[in-house]
Amino acid sequence: MKRAVLLAVTLAIGSFPSVSSASEPVYNESEVLNPSNSTERVFKKVTRTVISDEEDVIRIEGEASEANEVEAYNIEVDEKAGTYTATNIEGEKLESFQEELQDKITARGSRYRSVTAITDDPAGVDLAKHTQKLNFSKGSSSVSYRSRSKSAWAAYPSSLGTHWYVDENKFTGLRFIDGNRTVESKSRAKFHNYDFGNDGKVTRVTHYITIEGYYTGKSRYYVDWARSGEGHTLLDLDIATKSG
Repeated sequence: MKRAVLLAVTLAIGSFPSVSSASEPVYNESEVLNPSNSTERVFKKVTRTVISDEEDVIRIEGEASEANEVEAYNIEVDEKAGTYTATNIEGEKLESFQEELQDKITARGSRYRSVTAITDDPAGVDLAKHTQKLNFSKGSSSVSYRSRSKSAWAAYPSSLGTHWYVDENKFTGLRFIDGNRTVESKSRAKFHNYDFGNDGKVTRVTHYITIEGYYTGKSRYYVDWARSGEGHTLLDLDIATKSG
């Protein structure tokens, strides 16, 4: 059984999306989290943004890499220590990610990055999932966009009898930056639930995934995980990624 996410940390400045935004993210001050001594993965950066007592956003920023086997982690945050702990996901769940995130490369110089973000309940049961894949081609001084895809899924019902709904699954941006040396793709999936605890109260989560593909063949990802409403701090986050 996975432990519930414990939240909070040390102050720094940043800007991240709010779950309540209709179309564009709302930006706020954020807090930087440090890796704990027991973490099995150190990310480039992890932050928490407090929107209100009923809403916050966790951002995970991965390191740039060119080709990696699937990596999957459960992320926990310790409020009092100001740290995060990433624990490796193994076994059948890791194998399922391997198949899901794999992509075919047929053209010379073609590369891809796949990213999945999953909201879990405190028992580790998957409740809501959002996946994005970006295909691009590397070059001597510029990158070429090839294709992309996205998907969203919600447990209806979950193995614990709760019911989640997909409210939105869309691309929110595609552009070239850094003089065409980088292609950036963004997607967003929104979910809600009315029976997480009190049937009269709603719980909402939003998964924002950003993938950057570089002319060198490397790529990087960012996951912004926004939560609000009843019991939102009890929810848990898994991230899986693969590149090739």
